[in-house]
Amino acid sequence: MRNQLRRSNKTGSTVKDTKLRILPRKEIAVCITSMCMAGSLSAAPVAPEVVHGSASFIREGNHLEITNSNGTIINWQDFSIAAQESVNFLQTHASSAILNRVISNIPSDILGDLTSNGRVFVINPNGLIIGADARIDTAGFVASTLDISNEDFIAGRMKFVGDSGDIENHGYIAAGPGGEVILIAPNVENHGIIEAEGGQILLAAGREVTLHSMQSGGLSYRVSAPGDRALNIGELVASNGSVKVFADQIFQEGTISASRARRDADGSIILEADNGLSVSGDIDVSGLGVEGGDIHLLGNEIDVTNAKIDASGEGGGEILIGGDYQGKGSVKNAANTDVDAATVIRADGGNNGDGGRVIVWSDDTTNSFAKITARGGTTQGDGGFVETSGKKVLNFGQAVDVSATDGEAGTWLLDPEDIVIDEAGAASISTSLNGGSNVEVRTSDEGDGEGNITVAAPITKSEGDTAVTLTLDAHNRVDVNAPITTTAGPLNGNIKTGRQVATTEQPVDEQAADPVTETPVEEPVEEAVEETVAESPGESTEESTEEGAGEGEVAADDSTEQDDSEGSEAATEETSESEEVAAETPEETDVDEQAVVADEQVDETSEDAQEMVAADEQPGSESETGEGAPIEESETTDVVDNAGAEEGAEVETPEVEVAEIEAPEVEEVA
Repeated sequence: MRNQLRRSNKTGSTVKDTKLRILPRKEIAVCITSMCMAGSLSAAPVAPEVVHGSASFIREGNHLEITNSNGTIINWQDFSIAAQESVNFLQTHASSAILNRVISNIPSDILGDLTSNGRVFVINPNGLIIGADARIDTAGFVASTLDISNEDFIAGRMKFVGDSGDIENHGYIAAGPGGEVILIAPNVENHGIIEAEGGQILLAAGREVTLHSMQSGGLSYRVSAPGDRALNIGELVASNGSVKVFADQIFQEGTISASRARRDADGSIILEADNGLSVSGDIDVSGLGVEGGDIHLLGNEIDVTNAKIDASGEGGGEILIGGDYQGKGSVKNAANTDVDAATVIRADGGNNGDGGRVIVWSDDTTNSFAKITARGGTTQGDGGFVETSGKKVLNFGQAVDVSATDGEAGTWLLDPEDIVIDEAGAASISTSLNGGSNVEVRTSDEGDGEGNITVAAPITKSEGDTAVTLTLDAHNRVDVNAPITTTAGPLNGNIKTGRQVATTEQPVDEQAADPVTETPVEEPVEEAVEETVAESPGESTEESTEEGAGEGEVAADDSTEQDDSEGSEAATEETSESEEVAAETPEETDVDEQAVVADEQVDETSEDAQEMVAADEQPGSESETGEGAPIEESETTDVVDNAGAEEGAEVETPEVEVAEIEAPEVEEVA
């Protein structure tokens, strides 16, 4: 500069007469820095041009200090930092921001240190690589190969558009408390470590991304990313904050953590793919003394392999894989979801909390073989809720644990279109019941299937004293082709059907604790037997059904020989030999004194009929004086196969919900 001034002076003008333009300090600094950088072999940022705001540049050895006003925009020919170099942006406050844009065709290589007390944006459509030894430590950091217009940046509109270079991080990126780290490109890869304490981490792979409300703490997005992908094989850590990854395809192989230590903290992780989502590694939103956070793993095709997914805390959090409850809600539903047996999913309640909520869903086929727990707290707390379902097809393996040490048992729901409970499925359900979990199997009419439930293998509660419930709720029918039993503790059974129940086995509560299930029917008869059949001690349901049919026939044949004065209306009804009155005979009956007197007045020719009536009322139904003594009701309620009844007196009872059963009253018998 001095030589240039001297040459100017030698051209004919004196210094006194020369009018020099006084440059502002920032422009002098820009000029000096630009000249130094242009002639240097250093990889430090080169040739800055301030297009908005103000900035000054001071270079000392390998360190470049840039002081800027809020909202400054600088265009660079190259924005790279060598391994031994450092660049620091000194800004007015933590929410202040500076935009650095590369306008040449040179990609950015950040191999050294980049620091700032404010937020730093680096835009380079040619691509950006952050080396393994690089360190970026700012209040907030945004790197993008998609461009943002000057007007949008100044106005705070974070709209990025482009279709060029990629971003790879192999180093360490940290945002200050409550800050954000955002990487945007058609392809984004993290091999290093990204941290944002109490803040937000966002990887967005796309060609158009819009961020909203960055300063208010909410990052929403819009991504258009055909074929683009986001990969994490490093660490994404946002303690008390959130991690969000959006792309057409997402590959999660590393560690993602957004654990919570404060009740007002975010603690959420969202991986949402337009197409494929592949998950392994660790995903953690556990609560430290507080409830666990939320994990949403969403995409069209989801594959979870050898993953550890944890939303436990003093109260379990929420884990959604492939959709929300029964595919409802606002989150994206998967077409197909696969979760392998090496995966562990937890939403436990810690010491004193309730178990959380876990959904594994798809609109087509779900293969759920993971170990899933949503237990109540070890000291107190209710069990949680787990749904493993495919809207059309469900294949499942390991048992689910939603038990409670001191609280209400939780529920495991399986609700595909149709389901056959085979040997493996029955074993899983039995294990859940043994552990103190309720199990509900449900089908619907939303698909092309019939909505049937088929029990094809034995279900047995063989451990634990906790009373639990097994519910089979079918849109169409329930086929019980194997026994449902308990040998340890109460097992309550509910069967609900839209049409019918059919059995070829007799599920039995072997301890006679609570009803296990109920009587199957195909079509109701004119006068249906009320509720579930309850057997008298020493008397089979099939035998009472047959004998009841015989009694009805005899009563019809001998009706003319009964005494009209004893008030027996059933005996005075005339019945043709072809009519059957089997449905009028209950399995347990009380006989009053009037019926006994009527029996004594019957003609000797009707002795056979009296014997058959008496046989149906025995054993133990009458005293020696003939007075009726009610039969003590049995605690056991069995599902009975009606195939054993006489062909001419077959009784078919309608499906009913299991309830406490009382012996029905009968009409007086003459």
